[in-house]
Amino acid sequence: MLSKLKATFTLSGVFLGVLLSSAPAAAEIIDFGTINGPTFYNQVTPGGAQGPVLVFSGVTFTGGVVLNSSTISPSIPGQSPNYYSTSDSATLADGSHLPGVITATLTNPVSYVSFDVLNGYPQPSILTLSGFSASGQLLATGTVPLDPFFSGAGELGSVSISAPGISEVTLTSDQPPGSVDFGVSQATFVPEPATWVLLSIGASGFFLYRRKTRSLSR
Repeated sequence: MLSKLKATFTLSGVFLGVLLSSAPAAAEIIDFGTINGPTFYNQVTPGGAQGPVLVFSGVTFTGGVVLNSSTISPSIPGQSPNYYSTSDSATLADGSHLPGVITATLTNPVSYVSFDVLNGYPQPSILTLSGFSASGQLLATGTVPLDPFFSGAGELGSVSISAPGISEVTLTSDQPPGSVDFGVSQATFVPEPATWVLLSIGASGFFLYRRKTRSLSR
């Protein structure tokens, strides 16, 4: 009886070790406000620390460049120092153009994404965050309506999506072609939830308790 109980605990310990070792890491937060950039698009030389391609530990951003928002006046409560911004009409220092779409590609799938955003267009705009699987399947979309640029705090907002297996996200707008202008101050990516790990641990504990009580009653 004792040997069976020990074996049960040993196997369960291995089982729990596998579960815990596969538990997801903490959320990754990309704060573009900490990345210094110039004031205007034509002051950005592609390939540098301002983009358009910015690689972080778990995500790669493309389609924008980091710009300094200190020229926005009057200042807006909650405004970030810098934004990862895109425009389909602005010209960069080498004469190239941005696509007017911001894309983030994940190293590992996540289940929740949130973007803090800025409307750079002088008319009301709707920004759309879309999440895709590794095969390109659309998994979730979220939208946020924003006031016109220079209108006050309403030009800032947040948009989020939630779905298992998100491997890529895009941020787009309903702004007319040739006038697209928006940015991201912060992006948050949350790995697959650990709920199943906790449930499995609870089930394993109950299994151990049942085996132990049964063995002691014999």
